Formats: sequence, structure tokens, C-alpha cells
Amino acid sequence: MTAEQGPTVSSISLADVVAVAGLALIDVLLIRHPLSNARVREALEADQLRQYTSSQGARFQGRQRFWLVFLGEEGRSARYVACYENAGILTPGSFDLSDAAVLPDLVNRLVVDWGPGTRSWWQNGPTAVSKPVLAIMDRRVEHFPGFENLVLTFRELEIVVIEPRRYAEWHAAMSSVNAVYLIVDAHTGKHYVGSAYGVGGLLGRWKEYVATYHGHNVNMVEGVRADPSMFQRFQFSVLQILPKSSTADEVVAVETLYKRKLLSKEFGLNAN
Repeated sequence: MTAEQGPTVSSISLADVVAVAGLALIDVLLIRHPLSNARVREALEADQLRQYTSSQGARFQGRQRFWLVFLGEEGRSARYVACYENAGILTPGSFDLSDAAVLPDLVNRLVVDWGPGTRSWWQNGPTAVSKPVLAIMDRRVEHFPGFENLVLTFRELEIVVIEPRRYAEWHAAMSSVNAVYLIVDAHTGKHYVGSAYGVGGLLGRWKEYVATYHGHNVNMVEGVRADPSMFQRFQFSVLQILPKSSTADEVVAVETLYKRKLLSKEFGLNAN
């Protein structure tokens, strides 16, 4: 659902869940950290989300005792990841937060519709009344390992693509960047250097391989035609991440450089 669409119909709201936890809405602050934000992803990967949340602007009030923290995923959805108890202001913009055991069984499982104000990354507790519960997921949620550790077989990539809820962090991270990537045939060692740019970022480009088995790359098309099982041997990894603000020409220039370094046209799968 996009930000322009109407409210989700649900018989259960976030307010109902907060009531089950025994908290008064007036004592609650709701925070939504968007996964499209590189600093948020870095905090998650370093297990520093509480420290990241505790540092705010000097004018930030944050008087509520309990801070319920969500990660913004696709569209307006937000997944509950933590509750921090606020012991007060340490210095202007810095808060004394500690982990609170509030709804621990729903951490990484509760997904709500944040509403049309996704740019309002914090909201007062009473707004929970207008935040419908979208889902309570199973307990298998895979955390994004970071681009430097992103090495996937074709089958692993396929699972990431077809299970967006389980791999929500991956989808948000991979769609938020342009990239130059490497595909290796694990049997022959031949490699292909490619680039991803545009609306879907890296995730959008890699989805094409899952859909087509070859991504419309000339030598891969021929290879899969000659050996239909070839795609099952592909291994995907990232050579360099580039910001979404990069132009197509800038991304292709980096791609061309890696082709020269790896001789992927002379000895690999690149046709040009």
C-alpha cells in the first residue's frame, strides 16, 4: 500500500496492542526509523539501535516514559523492533534509554500501518488508535547482513525475493542503493560484472535474474539456452555500492572500470 492509499481496514489497532501491554497511551512515544536510511541500517548492523534512538535534536522533547520503536518497511508499513524506557534527558538532545521488556513476543513480528504521515518519524501515543495491525508474522525474520557480507546463491536470492516479509530489511536496504555487482558461475569460474540503477535499485535488478534466469545478458541467455541448469550455479555478490542519486552514466562508468580490472569481457561472461 502506498502513502496515497486510504487507511487499512482492521479490527485491531496498535492501541489495542499497547493496552494489552498495560501501558497508557499518554505515556508512549511512537518512533518509526525508515530502513531506507543508511544510518538506520548501520545502527542495526552494529546492534546500536538504542544508542541511535537516544540521540535526537536539541529541541526534541521526548518526555514519554516508553518509546516503542518501529522500522519503516515498504509503503506505510512499520515493524515493531524494540521498546525503550526513558529515564530522562542527559544533555539537550540526548536521552537515558534502557531496554524495556514490553511485548517481547511481538518483537520483529508485529507489523502496523503507520498511516499517511510516514515523514512524521515520531508520533504521540494516542495516534496508535489510527494505526491498524497489518500482520503478526512468524518468528523467522532474517536480518540484513550488510552489503559487504552479501553473497547469495541463486536459490538463496530467489528465497529473498519471494519472501518479502521475512526479508523486509533486505528488501529495504537493497532497493535503496545503486550498485555494481558480480555474478560467478560456481562451476566454471566465469564471471559477469553488472550494474543496477533506477527506481528498484539493486533489488530490482536482481529480481530480473530470478524471473528470467539470465537477466537478459547476451552470454547468459546463450548459456542458459545451451544448459538450462546453468542459472542454478550462479553466485551473486556486490562489488561497490553507489547512492541512489548517482546517474546512470556514473554507475556505468564504475561498472566499466570493474570490467577492466576483472577482465570479464576477455575471460568472463560480459559481452561488451
